[in-house]
Amino acid sequence: MILGCGNVGKEFLKNATWCSMIAGYRLKITVIDLKADLIKENINMESPEYFTNYDVKFVKADIKSQEAIDAIKTVRDINYILVSMENDNKNLEAAVLLRKLFITM
Repeated sequence: MILGCGNVGKEFLKNATWCSMIAGYRLKITVIDLKADLIKENINMESPEYFTNYDVKFVKADIKSQEAIDAIKTVRDINYILVSMENDNKNLEAAVLLRKLFITM
């Protein structure tokens, strides 16, 4: 899962998918960002074949929104989460929110 997919998040997404090319393994990634549609469009323009090879779901939402929380709750088998918001305070707020959310799930 990637929360905040600016420059750092986008590079992490590319590297994570590249590193996941293991026979018999299907990587699933959920990206939550207010600009999710634009990010998806940019990736599709740069690499049109990207979405045929990888299972990436984009959720256009603020991390504090119910839509984002619902998206997080539906992904039960999360192994890694990258929090890459626009500043450290927002990173900490998102991390605390995730911690609370996972404790109650």
